[in-house]
Amino acid sequence: MKHLKFFSLLLGALFSWSSSFAQIQADWYLTLDSCRSVTNTSAVHAGKAPLTQAYQGEGVIVGIIDGGLQYNHPAFRDNNGQLRIRKVWDFDENGKPIVLSDPQAILARKFSYGSCYGFATTNHASHVAGIAASSGRYKGMAPASEIIFADFIIPMERDSLVFVFQRQLIKCIRDMYAYADSVGKPIVINISLGQNIGFSTELAALQKEFETLTSPGHILLSSAGNEGNVKEAAHYLNSGTNTSAEAVLSIMPVPMANKLYVRSADSVELALTVPAEQKEAYQTSYVRLPDAPDGKKVYRLDITSKAAPAQAPFRIVVNANGKSPFEYFTLLCSIAASNTPGCTISNDYSVGIPASYPNVIAVANYAVEGSEMKMADASSWGPTWDGRNKPDVTAVGSVISAGNYYSPENTHDVLEAYPMDGKDSLETWCGQFGTSQASPMMAGIVALWLQANPKLTPEDIFTVINKTAKPLEQIPNNKSGAGMVDAYAGLLEVLKLPQAIDNLSLHQPEGVRFAVEGQTLHALGAEHGTIRVYDLSGRLVAQGTLRAGHFSLQGVNSGIYAVQLNTGDAKTTGSTLIRIQ
Repeated sequence: MKHLKFFSLLLGALFSWSSSFAQIQADWYLTLDSCRSVTNTSAVHAGKAPLTQAYQGEGVIVGIIDGGLQYNHPAFRDNNGQLRIRKVWDFDENGKPIVLSDPQAILARKFSYGSCYGFATTNHASHVAGIAASSGRYKGMAPASEIIFADFIIPMERDSLVFVFQRQLIKCIRDMYAYADSVGKPIVINISLGQNIGFSTELAALQKEFETLTSPGHILLSSAGNEGNVKEAAHYLNSGTNTSAEAVLSIMPVPMANKLYVRSADSVELALTVPAEQKEAYQTSYVRLPDAPDGKKVYRLDITSKAAPAQAPFRIVVNANGKSPFEYFTLLCSIAASNTPGCTISNDYSVGIPASYPNVIAVANYAVEGSEMKMADASSWGPTWDGRNKPDVTAVGSVISAGNYYSPENTHDVLEAYPMDGKDSLETWCGQFGTSQASPMMAGIVALWLQANPKLTPEDIFTVINKTAKPLEQIPNNKSGAGMVDAYAGLLEVLKLPQAIDNLSLHQPEGVRFAVEGQTLHALGAEHGTIRVYDLSGRLVAQGTLRAGHFSLQGVNSGIYAVQLNTGDAKTTGSTLIRIQ
C-alpha cells in the first residue's frame, strides 16, 4: 500500500486532527472527572433524580475512526479486566489490511498501525477513545459502552485526495454499522478528523451519499476542525464591493493540487504572479464547476506541482478582475494577505467535511479557564458551502485523557505515566486540545442518550441539543451552534421525563434487577411486593402484586415506563425505568 509520503506536512493543512500543544500549561487541561462535571455527565452517571437509574452507556457501541490506538491501555478494560474493544480494522506491519475480533489477538497486538508503523506515529485515537469511553483511572463519558475501532489510513491518489478520503471514510462507517447490526445494538461513530475544504459545489454528490449513512440508532459525529481564528492561514476572502482585488496565496509544496475556489455572480479573470524559481515546477488549470445554491457561478483554480516537493510553502500573487464582487475559498493553500481596501480575510466556511454535512453532528470546542467558559479561538466556524449553520454544538476541548507513545522515552505532552507489563507499554494520560477532543466528549454523551432510547435519529439529537444546550452567544450562530452540551438536561429531554412523579421513589432498589420479557416484568431479587407502572407523563398505567418475582404487563403498550416497587423493606423498595418492545 502506497501511503502519503508527506503526511506530517499535510496533516495540519488537510485534516482537523487536533494538535497537541506542549506549550499549554497543564492546569489549562481538565481531567475527565472535571469534564464530566462541566458537561453535567456526572449527574447522568449517578442517576440523579428524577432519573430512576444510572446511565453509563451499557448496550451501546462507540465507533472510533481515527489513527493510533493502544489496545492494551487499561482505559479500555471493564471492572473485571476484560477488554471492551470488540473489533478493529487495522493494518499489519507491512500496511496490509487486517480485521481482528478476538480479544486475545487484539491485546497481543498492543498497538495499531498508526501508533508505531505509520509516517507520523500518533496517540490520537487513544486520546479520543479515552474521552468517549474510558473506564480506567479517569472515566470517560460512556465508560460501560463497547468500543470498535478503524485505523484510518489514506492511500495516495494524486489530485483526488478529497474523494479518496471520502470513499475510505464511507467504507469504515459501513463496516462499523454492519458489526453493530450483527449484534443488534445502537452505535454512535466519532470521526475526529476531516478535510478543511470551505466551499465546493463538487461536494454535492458526496454530501447526498453521506446523508444515507444515518438512521435510527446509527449516529455520526465529527470534529468541526481547528481552522478558526488562525490569521496566518486564512481560507476565505470576501472582496466586499470590489470587482478587482489582489491577494497573496501561501502554496503548499506537495505533489497534488492546491485549490482556489471562486464564487461570483459573473465570470472572473485571474492573473498569477509566480516566483521565478517556481514557474517551471508548477502547472495550473481553471475550470467552471456547477453553480452554487444561490445561483452564483463557481470556478476552481488548481496549482499543481510537477517536481519534487519543496521544504516550505511559497507565495504567489493573484489578481482578480470581474464584473461583480467575488469570494475566495481555499484547500491546501491559504490566503496570507490582501492589500486591497475593503477586502476581508477570515476563516468563515472553515468547518470541514464530513462535519459540514447535514446529518453529521458537528462539534466545536470551548475552553474552561477558571470559572470562565469561552469558545476556543481555533475552533472552526461556518456557514457551510450551501448556506447552513454549522457547527451544531460545543463541548470541552482541552482534556487529559488516555494516550500512548510507542517509545516510553517520548514524554511529549504526557502529564501522568504508570508502568505496565512490557517494556514497550506505559499507561499514560496526556493533555491534548482541539475539536478532536470535543467531538468524542459529545459522542460519549450521545451514547448515554442511545442507552435510554436506542432508536434516536440525528434529527432527534439535533432537537435535544437545541432544546437543552447552554447558549454561549445568540443562536443560531456559526461558531458555537446551540451552545454547550448538557448531558443531564439532554437525557431528561430524550426520556421526556417529568421533574417528578407522585409516589415514585427517586432511587433504585438494592439487589434487584429488572428485566422485561414479552409482556412480563421480572424483578430478580424480589419475590413479593406491589408494583405501579407509570408512563413518562406521570399517568398510572398498571398496578398490582408481584408474584414470585413476576408481574404481568398485559395491555401496556410499547415504550419507556417508570416502575415503582414496594416490598416493605427500605433497601429493596425503589424505582427504575423499563422499556417494553
